[in-house]
Amino acid sequence: MAEYVFRWEAEPLPHPIPRTSWKLVLRKGSLEGQGEAAPLETIAPPGLEGRFSERDLEHALETWPAPFAFALESALLEIRARENGTTLGELLPADRKVATHAHVTVPARAIFGIPVWTEGLEARLWTRGYRVIKAKARTLEDVEHFLRHPPRRLRLRLDANRAFQREDLNELFSLLSRLPLDFVEEPFPPSFGAGMEKLSRKGIRVAVDESLLDARKDVDLWIRRSWVRVAVIKPGLLGTRARLQQTLRWLEELGPLPVVFTHLLEGRVGRRHALFRALEANLPGVHGLDMGMGSPLGPSHL
Repeated sequence: MAEYVFRWEAEPLPHPIPRTSWKLVLRKGSLEGQGEAAPLETIAPPGLEGRFSERDLEHALETWPAPFAFALESALLEIRARENGTTLGELLPADRKVATHAHVTVPARAIFGIPVWTEGLEARLWTRGYRVIKAKARTLEDVEHFLRHPPRRLRLRLDANRAFQREDLNELFSLLSRLPLDFVEEPFPPSFGAGMEKLSRKGIRVAVDESLLDARKDVDLWIRRSWVRVAVIKPGLLGTRARLQQTLRWLEELGPLPVVFTHLLEGRVGRRHALFRALEANLPGVHGLDMGMGSPLGPSHL
């Protein structure tokens, strides 16, 4: 029976991200695969090193916290590819390996702090393939900033992290309606679903992320009534591909709802495997899997 040896390696993320990424190195004989767990401050790896039988692997995929199950399955996929003498990309169906997946090659830019856009910066991003940028907007002043310094060609995704309250609704709508907005993610807490309804009815696209997908009853209602029009998913927080596919089927039955894949500050290993899952699922949405201002991450990186 095959035996696997694993170890976790802590890798601090670049400034200004005060978190540590956990990389999994898994070996089967001479073959090695790598995976990465989302850098969450609240959890640590289930053992820094150890050995697995095939049965142990199945148990770990079912019982480990989702970010670590994601890393383990990712490492297993790499070993499977090497056993077949191929690359990770070669494990995809033939119709999903080509570079015509424009939705993958125009990722969002996750921004720390509020940027000041210059024509030169935007021109460089546009030339490199970016069409959408992402920024945090936790106050009305943050949103007002983009009215003073709006991007001219790139569209905006604003992630509010439920920061706005009932009394902010009218002013928030006034500001958002004047921006080149792709969507606003979770502008209000779940208790104020009526706020999402009002924004949506006024033409503002509202998104929810995987943290709300467990509140199935509320989200069912929001989606069926078209209050929510985009689902943002970090595959690294859902765990195995089986759970991801289950979630995507549910969204398809409700909507169908456009699905955006993004990252949770993982390094290149984690984002590469998120890209693999995006291509495997053949999603029609735009994916935000790049973290820098270099060239966007695309199918050729598999």
